Amino acid sequence: GEMLAETVAFVTRERARLAEEAARQAAAAEEVEEGGTQPAVIAPSAPNPLLFGKTPLQYLLSRLQQVKAFELPHALSLLAMDQAASLLQLLHALLRAQQQRGQGQEAHLLGEQAEPVAVPIELVSKVCILALQLHGGSLAHHPTLVPLMEELRSGLRTEIRRHMDTIGFNMACLRFVQRKIEADHAVRFFDLSKRRMHKKGPRPSPAAATK
Repeated sequence: GEMLAETVAFVTRERARLAEEAARQAAAAEEVEEGGTQPAVIAPSAPNPLLFGKTPLQYLLSRLQQVKAFELPHALSLLAMDQAASLLQLLHALLRAQQQRGQGQEAHLLGEQAEPVAVPIELVSKVCILALQLHGGSLAHHPTLVPLMEELRSGLRTEIRRHMDTIGFNMACLRFVQRKIEADHAVRFFDLSKRRMHKKGPRPSPAAATK
């Protein structure tokens, strides 16, 4: 529980820091385009070593995947209401990044690096459902969070439907390959049987064998 709360707070801070840095760089670039004076070069800050080379969203996923399935409900129940809200906002960002990636757009959000974020939809769905079951009553009393929960529901349905379509397509391909292998094997087995019979000749009938 404490690990999850610390992770949510850390990732939220990192995203805010990167968003602020991106906003400064965008403002400086806009000033140059408008013919203003050349501003001082804003060098990007060094990556946080605590992220272990990951983006904040990738780091969040890696930490969620470290939580054992039977420990996840207890870990989520220990989150305060504001921490649960922050977690849902981060999961919403993950879904948006995944949808942008699926549409061929840049898989990044404000303050997020441009690397695509592969989202394990089963894990994200489970965390969202458990968080809403445990904290939904408190979260629903905040009008600003209601649209977020609606977008989460819509985004999860879209991603689950997309994964089901992918699984269905893959299963159809596997069935086609299986039928082709079975058909090829049957033809080869039939040809081999004919060759063996031709070499050995016809078997004698039981009546002839008794004579």
